[in-house]
Order: sequence, then structure tokens, then C-alpha cells
Amino acid sequence: MTAAVPEKSGMFQQELEALFRENYRVIYQAAYSVTGSPQDAEDVLQTIFARLIQWRPSVRLIPGQPPTDFDKNPQGYLYRAAINEALKVVRSRERRKLAHDDVDALEIPAPESDPDRDDQIQLIRAAMAKMKPQQVGILNLRYKEDYTCREIAKILGRPAGTVFAELFRARAELKRLVRIQEKQREKKQEKHEADRRAILADSSGTRDGSRREPGSETAPGRVGEARHAPLFIL
Repeated sequence: MTAAVPEKSGMFQQELEALFRENYRVIYQAAYSVTGSPQDAEDVLQTIFARLIQWRPSVRLIPGQPPTDFDKNPQGYLYRAAINEALKVVRSRERRKLAHDDVDALEIPAPESDPDRDDQIQLIRAAMAKMKPQQVGILNLRYKEDYTCREIAKILGRPAGTVFAELFRARAELKRLVRIQEKQREKKQEKHEADRRAILADSSGTRDGSRREPGSETAPGRVGEARHAPLFIL
């Protein structure tokens, strides 16, 4: 007869609180680095600990249960879980964006924003969404959290040589995917610009009866304002 799993004990509550105190920053930072959203990072944090509450008591009360990855390296397990969950969020976001890709969303950037930097960050996040979770995790630890390869090896429970090789491959893969994203974005921008010019030409022809009077060209500042003020968000 199998004994019923009791309600979460006081000991488990203490374990959970200790785990949260020790690892919430690691989980939040990992999720934020992938999603770029404080709200999404907070949701990832809550999701992971909600699952841990449901899963952990049943595992720890099974006699003879072999040590899990969580038991061997709690921080490494939670970090990988954060990366996996954050990638799900980003991929879901990318699917929603592709579903509305035919609709041009125009946005005027805030004065203090840097469009080039923001655009590069978007490209990197879109590329990372196509990478393996372990590759995203190791890149985040090295370049976002600034850990050395030896420190990453300790966190993930892997040999330092393996971490170094994985980091090299992950960097190469990220560069490859970013180049693909850049080419795709350039093609879309060219299409948007061609469509915009066609619309302007059609509207001008309709107004002028397909005949332009001398000096009727669009004033220099106006097209420039229409082209540079809005920013296509693809």
C-alpha cells in the first residue's frame, strides 16, 4: 500500500525559502537576459518555484529514489530551468510577431533611446530564441554574468574543458544566426521601402492626373520626416 504524500512539511517550507533566497537572483537575471522584460523574468521566476512546490515533496518522500540533477546541483538545475522557460517565452513572442508580420507597426522611439543598439539587441534575442537552451545558458553566464569558464563549470557541474568548447561553439552559432537575422531584416526593410515608394507614387499620380507640373515635386523636408521619424518594428 502506497502511503499518501503528506502536505508540505515545515522542513520543506524552510528548504524552499532557503532555495529562493539563494537562487532567485540567478533565475531572474537569467530569464531577464533572454527575454529583456522584467515582467517576463518575474513570470519565469514564479513559474519555476510553483513547479518546484508541486514536484519536490513527492520526490523527496519516495524511499530509495536516486539523486536527481536537482539534488546534485540545485543552482545549476534552476539556472537551466530558467533559460528553458525564458526561451519558451521568447519563442512564443516571435510566433505572435510573425502572425502579424503583414501589418506594419510604426513606432516613434523615445528621444533617449538608441535605435541602432535596440535593433542589435532585438536581433540577438531573436537569434538566441533559435539556439539550444544549453548554448543560451552558457553565453549568458559568460557575457552577461561575467563568470569565468571555471566558475561556469562549477555552476553547471561540467568539466572546464567541456565548458570552453561549448562556449566556442555557442559563440559561432550565435554569430551565424545573427547574420541570418540581419539579412532577413534587410530584405523586409527593402520591401517596406519599395511599398512605401509605390504608395507615394500612386497617390501623387492620382492627385496630379499622372502629370507633374514643374516644381510640384515633394518638398525636401517632408519625405525625410516621413522616412526618419517613424521606425519600422518588424
